[in-house]
Amino acid sequence: MDGPTLTLFLVQIGLVLAIPLCMAKLFEKLALSPLVVELLCGVLLGPSVFGMFAPNLFARVFPALGRATQAREAVTELGLLLFVFMAGLDLQPKRLRSLGPPIFWTSFLGILAPLVLGVGSVLLWPQFWRNKAQSNVPMLALFVGTILSISALPVIARILMDLRLMKTELGVIVMSAAMLDDLAGWGLFAVILSNFGGEGHSGRNWWASLVTVLLVFGLILSLSNNRIQRAVGWLNLPKDTLQLKLTFLVLITAAIFSEVVGTHATLGAFLAGVALGRIPDARQLAHKSFYQTTTGIFATLYFVSIGLKTNFVANFDLLLVAFVLLIACAGKISGVFLGARLGGKKPHEALIVALGMNARGAVGIVLTTVALEYGLIDQRIFVALIIMALATSVLSAVGIKHLLGSGQVQHNAEEESEKESKVLPYAH
Repeated sequence: MDGPTLTLFLVQIGLVLAIPLCMAKLFEKLALSPLVVELLCGVLLGPSVFGMFAPNLFARVFPALGRATQAREAVTELGLLLFVFMAGLDLQPKRLRSLGPPIFWTSFLGILAPLVLGVGSVLLWPQFWRNKAQSNVPMLALFVGTILSISALPVIARILMDLRLMKTELGVIVMSAAMLDDLAGWGLFAVILSNFGGEGHSGRNWWASLVTVLLVFGLILSLSNNRIQRAVGWLNLPKDTLQLKLTFLVLITAAIFSEVVGTHATLGAFLAGVALGRIPDARQLAHKSFYQTTTGIFATLYFVSIGLKTNFVANFDLLLVAFVLLIACAGKISGVFLGARLGGKKPHEALIVALGMNARGAVGIVLTTVALEYGLIDQRIFVALIIMALATSVLSAVGIKHLLGSGQVQHNAEEESEKESKVLPYAH
């Protein structure tokens, strides 16, 4: 990399990191989450605002092609892998051992209702979506249903901790059901990408895609404490060196394997986090090694860069945004509410659970961005889904606070909740 290219690369990275810092300070009193601030900063730095008011300068600072842009995008992709790895790290399946009717019905109907609504809305009105890949309407339908059915575990966890609900019965139901939703959503998404193929990728039939995804899940999740301990003994490295290198090696290996078999590197990174998260020592060491760097730098680079890729103004369709937000909220809230009621919860409690699981947040944004890169959706649908993910996260927090009212929140395990908030990726 020559001098001018390196300078341009550093300028891009500096702007992407500095602008969110300034904006966060400017809007400090609004208490906006970093996710919202960073996406807004991406819109400001991208073609939506910067490119509109100063197109020549924007083209020089953020050129569409060139080695500096390629280097920034490579760093951004690494940030994506680290982010989903940290998200998987906090997805602890051991909490699901106490599965009962409320959790089962909440998770099952919480996935089924929005999935059916999403798939049906695309199949019944394909022209309304006007996707460029009209030959892949069934695949688009399944993707929309999937993205509407998942929940954003980090966002939900933060909402529950802010309201001191994490250790309550309702909190356990919401978190456990959201974990199942996340695993099912990632699995469905991997099957879609494996089957669809996209630009530069060869698609498979449904059975081959399903078998491939199950293979990826099985092999990566088979990581155990004994296997890791044997690797530690064989490598015989100093403890501090081992913490960083071995964890990163597991992440990269899982991502490479997942990408090679056609299920996208993000699934491998996510499952590597889930696998290591089941081992207390490994989970703690991974947090110690990666948490601050991932949330402070790499996550910022990734979420700001989303705004650099798309013109949100030119691709904003008010009717589509409103429609997507409507079916997202209607499907998730109604499905979860009915599930919680079937599980024996009172109407007021069921509504709190439904609002909690309605948040899509960062997870929805990650999957939507990957779908855009694969050519499964166009930029118009991309913008609508990004806005939906942000809006549902805000609505969840506001809705739960309104239902609970002041003084009605249980104050169990305040210290433990605060401790957990320090390790949940992008929950704040």
